[in-house]
Amino acid sequence: MSSNLPDNSNTNGINPIGDAKKILAARNQIFKPIIENRITRNNPCAVVLLIDQSGSMGRKYIDSNNENKVISEEVAEAVNRLFEHLILKATKGNEIREYFTFLVIGYGNEEKENYASLAWEGTLENKEWVNVKELSNNIQEKNTRTEMKVPHYGGDPIKITTTDKVWIKPKHHGKNTPMISALKLCQQKLEEFIETRSDNFPPIVFNITDGLPTDLNDLNELIEVCNQIKEIDTSFGKTILFNCLLSSLSE
Repeated sequence: MSSNLPDNSNTNGINPIGDAKKILAARNQIFKPIIENRITRNNPCAVVLLIDQSGSMGRKYIDSNNENKVISEEVAEAVNRLFEHLILKATKGNEIREYFTFLVIGYGNEEKENYASLAWEGTLENKEWVNVKELSNNIQEKNTRTEMKVPHYGGDPIKITTTDKVWIKPKHHGKNTPMISALKLCQQKLEEFIETRSDNFPPIVFNITDGLPTDLNDLNELIEVCNQIKEIDTSFGKTILFNCLLSSLSE
């Protein structure tokens, strides 16, 4: 009986099935999750957002739709959408489950002491850690906007009205970017938080900026404090740190 399937013979020293298994094993190793556990009520996750609020974040740029945008406005919109998305992820029926706890640090605002400080606003001002249920119950504003969009199935544009929930507003102050101060504040707050929550899912940190720190003498200082944050661990693994650089440069 003939077959188009490769056999396991070793003719010419080639073993198609064996080689395929090796390739699959290598692929699975490469794409193996860094952390295999899931975020649950028993293993909640601390999410920290560090937001550059220096003057350069007030720059304008042209987006993919050829519209003028302000960097700080786009960052605030992205952060607010992240909050809304994670609230939805934590909502099961009528219950908001305690999957996440949030901390927001702003840096570059010269109105604040040390230019790096907690950045909650309105009813959450002066708060440190805010759990997902508390975040859902303390929306600062709701903005309604109308856009014309072409349906995915084609045809004429239709008017779509959406409501954006706001927790963080865009800010851009001052001449400095005290990123090192913000990262050290993040490190301090995380270490304090993890002291009593060592069984939690590892923290996730997002540092959002459009430039380099102005409060350092050597870039090694930046590398060092980032490495120290990444060494903060729980029983499930080490802190995951994302440095998000916003730039109009192609390289």
